[in-house]
Amino acid sequence: MKAVGVSAYGSIDNFESRDVPRPASPTGRDVLIKVEACSVNPIDTKIRAGIYDDAPDYYKFAPKGFHIIGYDGAGTVLEVGSDSKFFKPGDDTSWVGATTRQGSYAEYQLVSEFHCAHKPKPLDFVKSASFGLTFGTAYQSLHHRLEIKPNENVGILIIREIHLPLSSGWEKAHHTLADVLSRKLDQWRRRSGQCCYPAGTQRLEPASSGCYCVSRRDYGFL
Repeated sequence: MKAVGVSAYGSIDNFESRDVPRPASPTGRDVLIKVEACSVNPIDTKIRAGIYDDAPDYYKFAPKGFHIIGYDGAGTVLEVGSDSKFFKPGDDTSWVGATTRQGSYAEYQLVSEFHCAHKPKPLDFVKSASFGLTFGTAYQSLHHRLEIKPNENVGILIIREIHLPLSSGWEKAHHTLADVLSRKLDQWRRRSGQCCYPAGTQRLEPASSGCYCVSRRDYGFL
């Protein structure tokens, strides 16, 4: 299969395109995926440059020899390990890979099913591949950093499709304010059931629909 990676970390000029063996059939909870799209994000850049430091001793555990880069991806499951419970061949999926395994800049990839999600039908492979790291960051910010509790007030400034991963936090919030483009107000209200107001609004008034714009927010999220 074709794959892109590095045999020595450093400059972007170190990138190589190679023919490498296709991954073996999956075992355990792994799934073998035909990659349809992959993302390019800061983790990929740092790993390739040799400066990834989320774990101080990361490069001791990184793939040796030719390291296929790529953290996020989207594609179709071809085979599943004997212990797989969440996926079957033919399922479309997107995933956030493990930095200690070979990545998504390849035609095929072995991934733990614990790192995979079923691809939303409205999204194509390209969009699905781009959401892994950003969705994870949004989720961790809401649940791990802010630790949103029931009945707290949340203010969220939403940019483009970033609202999708935030929906899992809305049900915990007493009130959620979303700052969105005017032309998308109705769409957002239908999807979220929460209070949306036009971007740039200077003064918020109580809504007649039973959704109240609160003046105090326990959290703000951008």
